[in-house]
Amino acid sequence: MKREIIIACVIITLIVILNIVTANYTNKVMEEITSDLDEIRIQLVSKKQENLKSKVDQVIKKWSERKNLLAFYIEHTELEKVELYLYEMNSNVETDEFNIAIQALDSCKFIVSHIKDKYKVALKNIF
Repeated sequence: MKREIIIACVIITLIVILNIVTANYTNKVMEEITSDLDEIRIQLVSKKQENLKSKVDQVIKKWSERKNLLAFYIEHTELEKVELYLYEMNSNVETDEFNIAIQALDSCKFIVSHIKDKYKVALKNIF
């Protein structure tokens, strides 16, 4: 009986630790992406084209690298939505359609903030 209780406590502890680690990683990645998107939005609003394409490419590359690890525990449809809006923004930047690019960027930021809120450690997410 003692052995089963110890095993159950170890398993519960591991689950809690993994949940905290994944929530912290998700929060860190989403904060990075959000800050990068904020910088891009500032450039889009002011219509500054210097380094804009390279910044968008950097965000897409960063997202592609991080997405593989996030896919282990986040719904794939949410990750695909972020990627869809990033590529939509990218194509609109390439064609100098900044207003449409801003709309795609705002949609992307909304999905990113939704993912961050959905996977943080909070009582509303547990129950």
